[in-house]
Amino acid sequence: MFCHIVPTTYLKSWKVANSEHSIYIFNKTNLQLKGNLKNILNLKGTNFGKVNFFYLKIETCNSRIYDDLFIPIINELNKNYIIEYKNNEIIEPGLFRINYLCHKDELIVKKKTDNQQIKIKYLENIINNLWNKSQKMFIEEFFSKEIENVWDKFLKIVSNKNEKLINQNFRKYIILFISLQLYRDGSIIDHQLKQILPQLKLINYNENNIQNKILIDVIYEFIHEYSNDSKISNNIIYNTYLNFLDEKWRFQFLFNLNNDFLTSDNPVFIEKINNIELILLPLSPKVCLIITKDKNDTTEIKEISQKEKVLLNKLIIKNSKQNIAYYEEKINLSIYNQT
Repeated sequence: MFCHIVPTTYLKSWKVANSEHSIYIFNKTNLQLKGNLKNILNLKGTNFGKVNFFYLKIETCNSRIYDDLFIPIINELNKNYIIEYKNNEIIEPGLFRINYLCHKDELIVKKKTDNQQIKIKYLENIINNLWNKSQKMFIEEFFSKEIENVWDKFLKIVSNKNEKLINQNFRKYIILFISLQLYRDGSIIDHQLKQILPQLKLINYNENNIQNKILIDVIYEFIHEYSNDSKISNNIIYNTYLNFLDEKWRFQFLFNLNNDFLTSDNPVFIEKINNIELILLPLSPKVCLIITKDKNDTTEIKEISQKEKVLLNKLIIKNSKQNIAYYEEKINLSIYNQT
């Protein structure tokens, strides 16, 4: 299944008018060509997502951080089977994870009803079905609950130009969205690892739809820390989130008159203008959010000029990885290239 690196609900603001799932996708290097009409639910072949990218695969979840995911599996198996490794019964999820993933062929399995010994392979369908039912979609379900399900409510309040919209809950929501989106494709993690380990060979994610295993571990660990409201953490995404929460921000919601903001496969990015560091996020074709550090949390809502809109669209294009999204088949040159 296609996993959206850029959330579906977010992209729906740019869908074609009067359509259910259509959106035009452009290559950033050929913006004057007609866009490709795509189904917003499956943007395969673009940088808006990748097939199965966030799915947890049982064979790659061999780390202590994943022990909790094996609780329902070992609990279910222990109802009917005794599982042993080197004469030691396995009843704990962590031991089951280690031995099932690393020493599967050495496991001894006995039926509790008659103590008959069977091969572990006869339990693989049960194990895989349990995993696929409750664990494979763990990260996707978190994105859906914490990001996608809140987006429409947030955007509706923004669209009503309510200057008091940045209450504590929406402040945390914006910071959560930004923190996750900055890391959601793994490129920042790769960049930071490269700085620490110059000889590191970076992954080409465009080849063979490769999943970023390090990213999956980091996102899973982030969810654990976030769910437990941890105050300190070694997780890079959660630390970013905590640091952003600790700062004071000026939230500028910039409206244009003609629904002309673009968006891209990298909708959240950091830029420096006049020596001021900005976080930019187009929220819809109508609104772009700019966040800057300030002495206090403040909110500003304003209409911007054509010149300012062009500047923002140029930055959106510049910071995109490969693809731009828009609701029309052609993008008018005037909205991103002032002549």
